[in-house]
Amino acid sequence: MNIKYIALVIFPFLVFACSNNEKFPELISEKIPVETLTINESFQMKKPLQTDSVIEFISDDLPDELIKMKDLYELKDDYFDLQKMELFWNDVRNMNGVLSKSGIKNWISATGFLFEITAKEIYAAELERIQYEPNYESGDGVQDDLALLLEPYIFTRNTDFFHINLFANASFEFEHSLFGKIKITQETKYPNSGDVILTINTEKKRYMEIFVRIPDWADGATVTVNNVKFFAPTGDYCQIAKNWENGDMAEIHFPEEKMPAYLKNY
Repeated sequence: MNIKYIALVIFPFLVFACSNNEKFPELISEKIPVETLTINESFQMKKPLQTDSVIEFISDDLPDELIKMKDLYELKDDYFDLQKMELFWNDVRNMNGVLSKSGIKNWISATGFLFEITAKEIYAAELERIQYEPNYESGDGVQDDLALLLEPYIFTRNTDFFHINLFANASFEFEHSLFGKIKITQETKYPNSGDVILTINTEKKRYMEIFVRIPDWADGATVTVNNVKFFAPTGDYCQIAKNWENGDMAEIHFPEEKMPAYLKNY
């Protein structure tokens, strides 16, 4: 068969594959299965303030629309548009008002999805804000329900690449791609303290890349591993790429004096 003919046949398929990957990018860092996660202390959730004043609600149609956009991605529907979803999410985020119980669940689902597909700090920061600055309808058991939705985002993973998104006393276990069990543990009194310690327990020395979230308020934050300090811009992630040994620790420090009011007043 003529080589030119083969190229003419194959080229359109290659173009389609590349454009399809751009339209439906693979998830960068996925929430972890709950069965691999251990919460070593109660996951902190601030309760919404009770008020006698009339509450202005954000329409449930808005987080519902975000879920519809998420569904388009999962269905690989050509109407999915990540940029449009991000812009719409930002518009909803800037609205004044309170989300209903069902609205906040959809908001968490859409926000978590946007983090998984982009790994942008702004989405992890929003999940944390839900913990400590609730803007949703109060009710019996609502904090417990929402905690179950947020906890899988404490750590997120893509093979041997990990994001530390929420700061809590928790750990998770997994099998390294080159085999061998690994456990990553967080210890902290955050937000009452700006210090977080990550400890790695591994059967064998293994290469991993760990990305630690540096909140947008945490100017001067440091991450120290074996006396080596790592820095990253605020509103981003600090990358630590190394061969980790059993007992290795990453010491994270956030300047407490720069914490926003909703964390200080927790």
